Amino acid sequence: MINRPDQGKAKTMTDKTRQDMANEAADMVARMLADFQAITGYPPECIAAGAHGQIVATVTLLLGGPQAAVMFRQAAERVENLPSLHAASLAMRPPAGRA
Repeated sequence: MINRPDQGKAKTMTDKTRQDMANEAADMVARMLADFQAITGYPPECIAAGAHGQIVATVTLLLGGPQAAVMFRQAAERVENLPSLHAASLAMRPPAGRA
């Protein structure tokens, strides 16, 4: 086993990588969206649509339209063939009845 000087210590803000911060932000946003849905009772797809609009606007302001478009196209390519939760649950369900 290799002993590292930082082993067992919590990372401080200056120790965190940008990826660490992005992962933490994603976790916090997921919790906030779930809390918002629980508080308001809004349908999850409406919350997702609103959040998506804000994310697109923010990324576009930060990176500019051309770079945002590249980023969103790459994200779209990664998800375009994924099933919805409903479709996946139907696929996993055992067949009903008998043949």
